[in-house]
Amino acid sequence: MVEHIAPPAQATYWFISGRVLFSIIPLLGQELVLVSIGRGIQESEHVALAKELADAIGAAVSCSRPVVDAKWMEKSRQVGSSGKIVKPKVYVACGISGSFQHLAGLKGNPFIVAINKNPKTQMFRVADVGIVADLLEFLPAATTRILGK
Repeated sequence: MVEHIAPPAQATYWFISGRVLFSIIPLLGQELVLVSIGRGIQESEHVALAKELADAIGAAVSCSRPVVDAKWMEKSRQVGSSGKIVKPKVYVACGISGSFQHLAGLKGNPFIVAINKNPKTQMFRVADVGIVADLLEFLPAATTRILGK
């Protein structure tokens, strides 16, 4: 459990309450924040949950290789050794295990928020904040809170 974390300079508001994390406004034309999805999103219909969160915080959506292999997102959005190398300031890993191939795509020491229902996933070992939660419940709740609904 995290009690206090100083927000990045771009943060407009910051919550760590088990449901909402932050809202960030990226610099124009730069992907300072990525919401990245992995196998934990479970099916293609759930990709929209990550896109809604990304829209709410001004982020872009990326993914891990299993999401591309399942044809839920295009390869141009894949992060990792067989995908793109990215350098965001904040990386929200949603249902991503944290394989070394995926982590090889992250450069520049981003602030990593990992959300996964498996508390033993590798991604929690590299994350600055780890949230053990079901993505299908957490993502809509976070989006609703951020949008003030």
